[in-house]
Amino acid sequence: MKKILTATIALLVLFSANVFAQSASELRVNGPAKPAVAKRIVRALAELDGRDGDQDVHEWTANAATVDFAATIYGVANAASYAEEQLNSVAPDQIIAIFGTGLTTNTGYAQTLPLTTELSGVSVTIQHPVTGERLPAPLFFVSPSQINAAIPSALLNGLDTVSGELTTTIFVSQPNANKFSQKAVSLKRTNAGIFSANSSGRGLPAGLVLRVINQQFVYSPIVSGTPIVIANEPTYLVLFGTGLRHNAGTVVASIGGVNVPVLYSGAQGTGPRAFAGLDQINILLPQSLNGRGNVNLVVTVDGLAANVLDLRF
Repeated sequence: MKKILTATIALLVLFSANVFAQSASELRVNGPAKPAVAKRIVRALAELDGRDGDQDVHEWTANAATVDFAATIYGVANAASYAEEQLNSVAPDQIIAIFGTGLTTNTGYAQTLPLTTELSGVSVTIQHPVTGERLPAPLFFVSPSQINAAIPSALLNGLDTVSGELTTTIFVSQPNANKFSQKAVSLKRTNAGIFSANSSGRGLPAGLVLRVINQQFVYSPIVSGTPIVIANEPTYLVLFGTGLRHNAGTVVASIGGVNVPVLYSGAQGTGPRAFAGLDQINILLPQSLNGRGNVNLVVTVDGLAANVLDLRF
């Protein structure tokens, strides 16, 4: 059963190569955060640095139409959760959103898999805290005020040999303009976030309900206002997230305060056409959830809860 519920399902259903651009947009991976989300994150990053949050929001909004600011990184968010508790924290293979001003002079979108490490004249590198090597990051999207990238897998190497909290540095470089900016961030093995349907890190998850009927996969999106009904056939919740694949084996989930079995948690795909940084969680839904109404979905990875989302039964 575990093999049935691996990331192959999501690849075939939602993330096959021929719908790459559409699927990435639905997860807000290859495009800018919604304005309300971006303003909230920029304010929070400014407060962390002791700056005027309202002034930084003004700069972020204005910079969308300008091309000649000195590159400055405000900070980094988890591209799935946008949780303030996760600001300036990253994990290997996590998808991040870098916020700042003057990060590039153009806007560019990834068009192919595997992802390129230079897009519209900008590149992102992350310094390995053990070796000091600057590792290139795959890029989904670049713009003057936001860059979406994946933390390189190689950052995992050597982490187990170092005790205590690690700090690394993210660099955004514009080689043609001879500009760069840098930001120190915390590096962890996991920093889990779950994608939401409205791309804010809140509300319903961007996931699927999968039913196995007569040995056939029948899937449906999670729709606002429509309760999930669990009949006699096996029914599973398929979630998409980032920053969780390198967990220590302690991924647990609860729905409405009820612990539910996590059958798979890890990378959403493998190989050269895998969606960089995208993780998947498969949860078996018990019939006892039927009729519970609106409930919270809580996924905890290595003892730390990801962003809390909503479900309806």
